[in-house]
Amino acid sequence: MNTTSENIDSISSANLLNLAKDAVRNKNFEVARGCLAILINRNSSDFIPRFQYADLLRYQINKSSNQAITESKDALVKILHDFPNIVNSPKSYPLFFVKLAEALYDTRQMSDARYIYGFINAHFQYPEYIFRYAELLAMENDEDPRITLLLQNAITIDPGKLKIKDELFKLIIDSNNKFNPKWIKEIASKGFKFTNGWFYGHIPRWEQIIPEENPRKILEIGSYEGQSICYLIETLANGEALEIHCLDTWEGGIEHQEKGINMSLVEENFDYNTKLVSSKKANLKVFKHKGISDYLMPKMLVSGMKNYFDFVYIDGSHLATDVLCDALIGFRLLKVGGLLCFDDYIMDFLPEMNRSSNENPKLAIDAFTNIYFRKIEIIPEMNYQLWIRKLSD
Repeated sequence: MNTTSENIDSISSANLLNLAKDAVRNKNFEVARGCLAILINRNSSDFIPRFQYADLLRYQINKSSNQAITESKDALVKILHDFPNIVNSPKSYPLFFVKLAEALYDTRQMSDARYIYGFINAHFQYPEYIFRYAELLAMENDEDPRITLLLQNAITIDPGKLKIKDELFKLIIDSNNKFNPKWIKEIASKGFKFTNGWFYGHIPRWEQIIPEENPRKILEIGSYEGQSICYLIETLANGEALEIHCLDTWEGGIEHQEKGINMSLVEENFDYNTKLVSSKKANLKVFKHKGISDYLMPKMLVSGMKNYFDFVYIDGSHLATDVLCDALIGFRLLKVGGLLCFDDYIMDFLPEMNRSSNENPKLAIDAFTNIYFRKIEIIPEMNYQLWIRKLSD
């Protein structure tokens, strides 16, 4: 696409944004930046193109990575100045602050990075960024009393560190040991094998729902490395019978294939993590179902598992057609009064996730809730997820 062509003004802003998204998906970042630059010139008060442009600056071609990160940071700081309302409603823009904090850290502006990480800690509960904030505080003063509180908070809400809680607590409460960021990172890398923190942001909301609901029969569609399953086991495996079914192809979706993720390693991590978390847990059964959901879930139905599960978590394929199929069958597998949770209902901010309608779960989830509105109750205060309760068949 030639962004200087004479017919550029005839392209609508919506189509131009779609062109930018397609360019990102095809890794043609120069074209994407060109489209976004035009959108910014058309409406400088529109936050989304500005943010996406700042994020894409990291992928500058023929420039050093340091220069690209610096330009990205400068663009993000300018957004912060131009959109002061972001600070007044931070929970609407979580990824912006994460990107800004990371850019400040990468450009070694530690004082500003500490400030933004502190801001993130005050408004969000992301364990990996709490650890980073504690690390930055320790660089300034390793006896800062806030460090201990931060670490205690992080290891309490982080499902990936549950097996090492005791070791970390001993470290941070022992007055003979000063806080050592390298030691903390070494300890924190043990135990579970998780390569991302996708589930971390959901924990505060799950903590409000899962312990109170106390589901005993659970179906998860899309298990990846098992972060959510490990959380559920640690939270619910209290000696009372607990049954969890994990369903995944472990072949990855479009987004995993584009990023070249080793799905064999992901499956190995799932097996390792679930075995680790399940050890010495009484009355716990974990079933691994490897295959396509629209084949395996109907088999569950015909085997007599209709109205069987207390909780169904749908986090598999992001294709709307697949999500709708999972929702329809999952609803039949869910008992009346049970909970159904959809992941990735809101997929804003991440340029690589802003795909066509059929590659976005929201289209399917909206269709499902509109059709079944008399049989469900939507639970408010979602956090990129949509929770519903089944009221009737």
